[in-house]
Amino acid sequence: MRIFFYLLLTFAFVGLLIIPNASFATGLGIQIPSIASGTSNRTIDPEDGDTYDIEQDIGHFGFGFVLDTKVAKRGVFNYRLNINYEIVDLGDENAWKEDFKRLAIDNTFGFAVLQSKVVRLWIGPQVRLAYMSYSSDLEYASLDVNLIGLGLAPVFGANFNIGSLVSICPELGYRFSIYGGSMTFNEEYYKYEQEDVWAMSNREFFLRLNILFRISDNYDDFF
Repeated sequence: MRIFFYLLLTFAFVGLLIIPNASFATGLGIQIPSIASGTSNRTIDPEDGDTYDIEQDIGHFGFGFVLDTKVAKRGVFNYRLNINYEIVDLGDENAWKEDFKRLAIDNTFGFAVLQSKVVRLWIGPQVRLAYMSYSSDLEYASLDVNLIGLGLAPVFGANFNIGSLVSICPELGYRFSIYGGSMTFNEEYYKYEQEDVWAMSNREFFLRLNILFRISDNYDDFF
């Protein structure tokens, strides 16, 4: 998985390169919180046995860091980078429930549809790269799941500007994502290990709230 973490860092670095270098107008802040709800379909291919499918509910709660190149400033295009840590609830009341941990990087490419001194409305695509993991230690055995994923979402956002420094920026979107990886079961007493292949697809509505502090980013500035 070390290669994947290098890929995550590269993905974030490429996003940072998109920041305009003229006046370096930008917004920096935090995401509190991010919530989502949807449906997950996964296929598990065991080493011994037949492939089987599971459909479950999925949701998450998360927080993180956010950077935006154009919060209040006039202009059509803005780029937003979110780096998120999320607790993913996978399951339902009648099945085994799992709480995954997820690290995700979202790159959003926004296009303004309305601009004024107090609000900026925008729409655009969002591309996600993510790593999910789950670990469970039993008395004589352990279970580990490691997945990497790619997601795409149409997003609608609003930037509400409060004074010359702060903006409140909610987002609403619907994400399609796919994940692949493995589940490893290790039974210590009998020295038995089994590794199963996982494939998963998710569909989620999500809502998040970003609080941004603007640097040289005001409506009266242009491009």
